[in-house]
Amino acid sequence: MSELLDHLKTLGLKVDKAADIQPSEKQLTLDQVIHGRWLDETRKGVYIVEKDIPLGSNHGKIALDPPQEFNTLSRFVEIQPEKQLGSLLFIDTETSSLSTGAGSFVFMVGLAYFDQENLKVIQLFMDSPRDELEYLVYLDSILANFDTFVSYNGKSFDIPMLRSRFIMNHLPVQFGDYQHIDLLHIARRIWKLRLESRKLGDIEREILAYQRSEEEIPGWLVPQIYFDYMESGDAHPLNGVFYHNEIDVISLAALFIHINQLLLNQLSEKERDSRDAVAVAYSLSKLGMWDLSEAFFKDGLTKDLPQALQIEAARNFANSLKRQGRWEEAVEYWHSAAENSDYFACIELAKYYEHREKTYETALQWAQRAAHIAEEQNLDMVEITHRLERLSEKSERHHER
Repeated sequence: MSELLDHLKTLGLKVDKAADIQPSEKQLTLDQVIHGRWLDETRKGVYIVEKDIPLGSNHGKIALDPPQEFNTLSRFVEIQPEKQLGSLLFIDTETSSLSTGAGSFVFMVGLAYFDQENLKVIQLFMDSPRDELEYLVYLDSILANFDTFVSYNGKSFDIPMLRSRFIMNHLPVQFGDYQHIDLLHIARRIWKLRLESRKLGDIEREILAYQRSEEEIPGWLVPQIYFDYMESGDAHPLNGVFYHNEIDVISLAALFIHINQLLLNQLSEKERDSRDAVAVAYSLSKLGMWDLSEAFFKDGLTKDLPQALQIEAARNFANSLKRQGRWEEAVEYWHSAAENSDYFACIELAKYYEHREKTYETALQWAQRAAHIAEEQNLDMVEITHRLERLSEKSERHHER
């Protein structure tokens, strides 16, 4: 395939060698390395690998048992909550480049979905860019059975990349009709207080307790291995690429199950982390899911949160209660935060006593407390100065009556 590689290079595509991957002593064909089948035995352009993983099998600490419903998760990502589990398709791609430029293409797509007995995994491999049209047409025949993608950064990478390849091949693009659950966006919201990195590999280790085998290869090496295969015809190094892609889609399914259980508050006491609880509570509160957010706020606040998070969580819970008109409960949590020198909680208490209770002296005391904290923490004094002046005048007028 060296002529094809030379042509790709002329189009500006960076083609490197995977120097760390040793070639096999004997050149092996794809069907000798990976158990699968050719879509067309005579042309051998599209290779298909299919595996059935029985429901209940473990992936790390996660049992691959599909949830009965995922309405809360759907609301969390603001898609139609009535979607059925059978409409979900877990998807991950391997590409010729780590960018989404016009010269890049998708040479492997990993798919997974639940049926009544298994998590079914399908991998489609494009033997050469010359086979792209046949490859995409077959992929489209599978996609037509689903209406919701589940990915990890698929909104920014996988789906735009596929869309561009469909357009380049003059194929109709139906992706705009699909809903999309991007688990990366959810992971960033749930584990933002606990994990510095929310890459899928880090989530696997820290959340799913899954460790990949020695077959694993780093994602950045995948394009180079593919180009080596195109030049040499030796499929042996591709074994690691198929493994990498397979684990990616299985991890998507496992993470989907775990997040669904977390959002339904179904995790055991041992599995729950207070930092995750308050992070989830923030998001649920913003979405107006009051009952569920309250459960997460209280769960997080009753555990050993770091003090800074404890203060912030108490204040945010109070603000949530305020939006529901539950003023007395809100005051309790503002007090909790204010007693730990939280400027914003002091301001909220000053507002409450000024506007709702009309007890201006108490409001002034909380404003003075806020001013003291602002001085200590070098905060902007403009707002609190105006509030102090107004409350001092109101307090004096009240005494003169």
